[in-house]
Amino acid sequence: MRSETAEIFQNLVKSVQYDENAFTVWYGNEKILVGAFIHDQPEIQRFFDYATIYHTLLDLDRKIKTSFQMAIEFAEDADFDHWNPISPPSERESTAIYYLENAIFRTMVLWDLLAQFFNLKEKIDKPFDKVYSAQIFHDAQQGKRPNPFAKEVYAYMTQEDSSETEPWEGNHGYVREFRDKMIHRSTPTLSSISNFSFELRMPVAYTLKRTIEDYIQVSYFLHEIITNILQDYEMLNI
Repeated sequence: MRSETAEIFQNLVKSVQYDENAFTVWYGNEKILVGAFIHDQPEIQRFFDYATIYHTLLDLDRKIKTSFQMAIEFAEDADFDHWNPISPPSERESTAIYYLENAIFRTMVLWDLLAQFFNLKEKIDKPFDKVYSAQIFHDAQQGKRPNPFAKEVYAYMTQEDSSETEPWEGNHGYVREFRDKMIHRSTPTLSSISNFSFELRMPVAYTLKRTIEDYIQVSYFLHEIITNILQDYEMLNI
């Protein structure tokens, strides 16, 4: 992977930033209220639910950034001009793949956190352990009164695959399928030709680009919904 490509990838990852204190409740000079069990004030209860999801998001985002940075570092010196998908990965490429796979799994979790925020904000009231991103946005963008945010998210999630635009389209479908193959079939990072699986592995830079672009998009949606949530609480003066 060329150094200029690595720099572009690094800058994209660094461009995603969150306010560490967005859902922090201060009392006194230096103390914070971590959380509370509240049953008679639903909006305050909901606020602390948001805070729990948000702090999970902050932790997850730090780990994703680390995984991307390590994958970029170890993929940077790969010779893609002489790419051979049949050859096994080199030691450094295998390390890059390890961190890339880590980023892929965690990026998919970001989509589920987005769905958790949406479930709370729109008061859909699905049990937290029954919230799945594809399903909740599919359902919310249908009907006589489709939710505009859900419609935007689901339109992105179901894009047709295309590398004719920048960023590429269909990234979410690609990354999700990559993750699903690892869980249910065989790893896409090793070429295989059999009745069980036909797979020609792609260069790390290719999958990195698609995963980083999907990470940027889900981060954009997260920022949008978080901003709206915080504005709601400003209006309620909570």
